[in-house]
Amino acid sequence: MKQIQLNSPEFNRVLKNLQIENLSLTPTLQKKVLEIVNSGIQISPTIIKGVLNNVGEIEYYSDKNKNHSDKSKNLSDKT
Repeated sequence: MKQIQLNSPEFNRVLKNLQIENLSLTPTLQKKVLEIVNSGIQISPTIIKGVLNNVGEIEYYSDKNKNHSDKSKNLSDKT
């Protein structure tokens, strides 16, 4: 399988889809996601929860207010 990179069209599509849902990944989480996807391991809810608990944050924001710093929430609180 082709290795996905931060600047690949596939990864940019994922980031754009997250933006549509008013979500974004922190740069640290983006790197961790790529590491997991490129490792070939099967992605499961347990893997996702583990990454979110260890790495950190998904940012929530509204289209009206693009100020990410005060809209960040820790997704692990929701899992």
